[in-house]
Amino acid sequence: MIGLSQDIPLNNKRALRRQLAGFQGNNNQFEALKRQAELKADFRVCMSNWYAASKRVEIYSTESKMNARQAHVLNEKLKFGRVIPSDVQLSSALSSESKLRYQNEVKKVQFQKNLCSKFISVLPDQAIEVPLSINFADKLSLSEQEALLKTQLAKTQYELAKKEAVPDITLGLGVRNYQETNDQVFLVSTSIPLSVFNRNKGSIALAQAEQVHAETRSILVNRNSKIELENKSIEVSNLIDSIKNYDQSILPATKESLRIAEMGYQAGKISLLEFNTIKQIWLDKHLARFDLWLALQNQIAEVERNYVTNLDQE
Repeated sequence: MIGLSQDIPLNNKRALRRQLAGFQGNNNQFEALKRQAELKADFRVCMSNWYAASKRVEIYSTESKMNARQAHVLNEKLKFGRVIPSDVQLSSALSSESKLRYQNEVKKVQFQKNLCSKFISVLPDQAIEVPLSINFADKLSLSEQEALLKTQLAKTQYELAKKEAVPDITLGLGVRNYQETNDQVFLVSTSIPLSVFNRNKGSIALAQAEQVHAETRSILVNRNSKIELENKSIEVSNLIDSIKNYDQSILPATKESLRIAEMGYQAGKISLLEFNTIKQIWLDKHLARFDLWLALQNQIAEVERNYVTNLDQE
């Protein structure tokens, strides 16, 4: 007599265990996507700082040339006794200060470029303006995705805990050959262990509580992520409007005011103090414009750091 048999478990515990093991792979993919988003945001910030530093160099260069020109004019006037020595001394000090400020900013440009080279080996010779465009419509929150993964994991763990409490029902299939008569007999059997105690009750309660907590947190994260994205959209829109106002109104006005003030001072119609005040306003507004631009880039980078598109996930 020869017999062959195979036991087949009639439950999906193995499938659930394989599903739990698969969550580690999903988590690894999520961490890779998160890291990619962080690198993208950090690179934007770095390139933006490099570009902003290069624009400040241009502003400080203009200021330095203006102060040098002013100091030269005052020195010439001093030869003929047309200005007081204190004005010449002040003008020379301002010229030296602006020249040093320009030189320091040139060093900052190289410093920022060096930082950006950590992200990419080949950089352009000059800083380029980083695009400001961003689409808020197709953004998916990384926090939402993480909460969803945790909810799916908790649900699977709960299902497995319930299955673990059920006795393993096994179906046995086999074939028995009788050599004496050459007869074959197909065998079918079932095995049902009987538990005296309630199995896995504590684990089921804990897994269920964790599932409820994960689902509740997922709902909260989804709501907050949408609110935060909407607020980011408002902040970005406000910054864009402010920059447009600077470009279309404030900067042209300060440029024209400075041009008139410089001619007025050289003609002796305004004092050195008045001219320097107008010049400082021109400097402050031009620097403020790129502070706004940099703040805008940082806001966009924050969105890129915490939200991804469907294309990024593929």
